[in-house]
Amino acid sequence: MEAKFPGVDQVLKRREGHADVEVGTEPLMASARRCKMAATNSVKIDALDNKLVLLGESERGRIEEVLEVEYNHPARAVRLSLNYVMQFVETCEAEKLVMSIDSNDMAGVLFRPAMEADETHVCCIMPCKM
Repeated sequence: MEAKFPGVDQVLKRREGHADVEVGTEPLMASARRCKMAATNSVKIDALDNKLVLLGESERGRIEEVLEVEYNHPARAVRLSLNYVMQFVETCEAEKLVMSIDSNDMAGVLFRPAMEADETHVCCIMPCKM
């Protein structure tokens, strides 16, 4: 595959327009598993008014999961691969994760443990088409 891709530092760099959402690892995984029952490959994630909403839908049905979080930024929406999200959450040992969601809905979402000192386990998931 021949294409021009950005450097890793550019992808993982937190931009000025990002908003951080801290969420419990276990509640996020439980919600992702329930969304997997209805969704095929992707889940829409909305961050708004102290809530993280996961929406999974396909021809099999629709499921909406709401997680209470501390979030006081403008609303953000992104569609991500449900499998990629679940793979990262399953391997993360931290109790809480931080999702950095950019104001540009085509930018990657950066997942990392909530402990700032732990930069060894970082994942950038690029969005799917909405």
